[in-house]
Amino acid sequence: MIKILVAAVAAIAPGAGLNAADVADATAECVPQANESGCAIEWDFTRSPRAYFQVEYLDENSLQWGATGQPYEALRTRSEPVEGARLYRVRGCDDAALQRNCVLSTVQWAIARPAVEDIPGYLVDGNGLEMHIAKNAPESVQLAQYNVYRLVQLLDRIPDLSRLPPMTPPRMAGTPLADARDDDQIVTGIYENYTERRRQALRADGRGE
Repeated sequence: MIKILVAAVAAIAPGAGLNAADVADATAECVPQANESGCAIEWDFTRSPRAYFQVEYLDENSLQWGATGQPYEALRTRSEPVEGARLYRVRGCDDAALQRNCVLSTVQWAIARPAVEDIPGYLVDGNGLEMHIAKNAPESVQLAQYNVYRLVQLLDRIPDLSRLPPMTPPRMAGTPLADARDDDQIVTGIYENYTERRRQALRADGRGE
């Protein structure tokens, strides 16, 4: 198992629009596509039915949720492939304008897949510290480190991580290591870092364990 846990740092930029609706009993995950470098957002709102569904991503500059494509009208379906290195969620509402009785799914990270030669030797976190990538390691390890560090860069910019929805647990939870795919291990590293950072924020806000 590739384990990359990065310590929390102080937020360095304000954010808004992170908590515009209540989190529903609904899930979203990024499913790899055959013959595609990206993944598609798949959601399930069957336990919190709504009429319209919009895939949204968290913009790393504005820290606002932006729409990708047009709304869907299916409780459980899959979007077109989405851009990697972004945090996604699905908003479910009772009207096509996506304003009435809205709820949110869990969030999911879309894995970035740059060519191994394009993965830098390090990325810089919110405190200006270098997060180094093992350039002599296998490609799967470099991709795992790169994705975790990109997530850390995003989370470092958000003042209150407790306002973010929980992340969808990885499918491989409880799966023997020998049966885990490289993608499973990357998703697990992302989930562990996101969940721990959010847990710390909830505790600081008096709402965690």
